[in-house]
Amino acid sequence: MSAPDHGPAGTGSRAQGWARPVKGGRSNDGSDLSPVVRRHLDAFNARDLDGLLSTFADDAVFATGDHLVVGRRGINALFADAFRDMRAELTLLRWVAAGDTTACELAERVTFAGVSHDFALAGFYTVRDGALVRVKVYREGSPDL
Repeated sequence: MSAPDHGPAGTGSRAQGWARPVKGGRSNDGSDLSPVVRRHLDAFNARDLDGLLSTFADDAVFATGDHLVVGRRGINALFADAFRDMRAELTLLRWVAAGDTTACELAERVTFAGVSHDFALAGFYTVRDGALVRVKVYREGSPDL
C-alpha cells in the first residue's frame, strides 16, 4: 500500500525523506550544511531529547511565533512537552549559509491524535563555537491542531 500524498503545505506532492535523517548534499549556493544543524535535525527526527539538547549552547535562544525560550533548561522543557504530546518530523528541502547563520527551508509533518498535518517552515540557525546560539522558526499556516 503506498503512502498518501502529503507533501509540504500547499504543494500537493509527497516530499521525499519523511522521518529520515537529513542526508548529505549541498545547497544551491554550494555551501555545506553546518554539522551542528545536521545533528540538530537528525536528533529532532529521532526524538532524541539528549542529542537535541547537546546541539544548543547553554545560553541559546529558541523562538517561534508562539514561544521565546532562553537557555538550555527552557529549551529542554519545550521539546520534552512537544515530544510527549505529538510526533513531528522534518524534511530539509534546501538551505543557504552565510557567516555563522544557516537558513533552511523545511517541510514538517505533525501527527497529533492520529491525524497528520503538513506545514512549510523556515528555520534560521546561528552557530557559535560549534553550538546553536539562536534558532528562529517560522511556520506557514496555523500551528493549532
